[in-house]
Amino acid sequence: MECNKDEAVRAKEIAEKFMGRDYAGAKKSALKAQNLTSNGEVDWYGVLGANPWADNETVRKQYHKLALMLHPDRNKSLGADDAFKLVSETSGLLSDKEKRRAYNQKLSPAEW
Repeated sequence: MECNKDEAVRAKEIAEKFMGRDYAGAKKSALKAQNLTSNGEVDWYGVLGANPWADNETVRKQYHKLALMLHPDRNKSLGADDAFKLVSETSGLLSDKEKRRAYNQKLSPAEW
């Protein structure tokens, strides 16, 4: 399991590196990281590049930054539309106090 976690962290780092240039490559690496770490469950904080203990303002700012960068009207890169949808879904979950609280309770103490 630790091997998968290390490989997932590496895949996440690769996705972050591609983020500004190659959205298709970033998406591929992000999906690999997601599949290796959480059996298909989305790491909502990871999507935004935020920590689970981040305050609401930090989460909101990170969402706006990514939404502006990925909006289909501004970004015609392959995969940008899907990435925008994922970021929007993430914002919806993390901006709702009850949904965020429920999601945080699912996280293991190691992720905090």
